[in-house]
Amino acid sequence: MTLILIVLITLSLAAGEYARARIADNLGDSTPYETNRLTPNPLRHVDIFGSIILPLIILAITDASIAIGYAKPVAVNPYYFKNPKKGTMLVSLARPLINTATAVISILLMKLTGGTFAGDLFFRYAVISIGLAIFNLMPIPGFDGFKIVTALLPYETAHRHLKTRIIGIIVILVIVLMGLPERFFSFLTGALTGRI
Repeated sequence: MTLILIVLITLSLAAGEYARARIADNLGDSTPYETNRLTPNPLRHVDIFGSIILPLIILAITDASIAIGYAKPVAVNPYYFKNPKKGTMLVSLARPLINTATAVISILLMKLTGGTFAGDLFFRYAVISIGLAIFNLMPIPGFDGFKIVTALLPYETAHRHLKTRIIGIIVILVIVLMGLPERFFSFLTGALTGRI
């Protein structure tokens, strides 16, 4: 089951990065294409540590049934956008939106497959996708939520805020060490079980 969970997490992470690459490309940024990231192939988006090792560590030290991780970030150059702030916001919304969409599809497939093994996998995929969408929207440096908030700020203020990315790494480490992902996914699993 651990291997299956890692595969599901990797697919969710890769889907989010592909969505970012596609939206950036549609807005006029050729960087994703030039860096060979404009592809749904998950292997192009996998980060060995973030997509595989980190989820394994979280599963091992927290005994959680679901873990989180990150993919290799797609390089985006907002200066290609006609409206850099709007473009940055749209690209930053790509991951949460695609994760939400995959969650909805997974829940529908789960209902079709009932209490089977496949149904359980679709349920876990839905939980992972919803969890990733929520985590990505958190206003923590390095997360999409932070980029969205930063895009709403005046240019000078936004530039100062972008220098705080190192804080995001510290916050994420604290969150993991406190076992918050396990508690969050346990709560999310329980909430979804009672509603779907």
